[in-house]
Amino acid sequence: MHPEDLLAWHKRHAWLLGIEPATERLQAEQEGRAPGAWSRQLARLAKEAPAAQETPSKFRRWLERNQAVLDAVQRTPIRKDFPFVEPDDLGAIHKGRPKSPPVRAWSGTRKAFAERLHGALLGRRNGRGAMPA
Repeated sequence: MHPEDLLAWHKRHAWLLGIEPATERLQAEQEGRAPGAWSRQLARLAKEAPAAQETPSKFRRWLERNQAVLDAVQRTPIRKDFPFVEPDDLGAIHKGRPKSPPVRAWSGTRKAFAERLHGALLGRRNGRGAMPA
């Protein structure tokens, strides 16, 4: 892909690349990242974005600066007063989940199970909740 093509694609799909500074700033704040220099840097990058798209070389330099700031955001610790637990790995996610209620064994007939399953799948497909039995 030629740099000019990449530049044109970016102009249409910046949000897909994760390089829209205003969105990244908002997401970092909502994730509880402690405010810092990165917040001001992302605001500056957002203002510079239109001019950065004028040529492939300006765009490349802007992308490099943007990526460096986003790397800094990811290294920023979560605020101590952040009220939510946001685990980063599967083990921590499992540990933080409430215990699931026990699943009772099916005690009906195979035919009754097939009818209930069929009804549930039809309801799911058609976007409706289960009807009371």
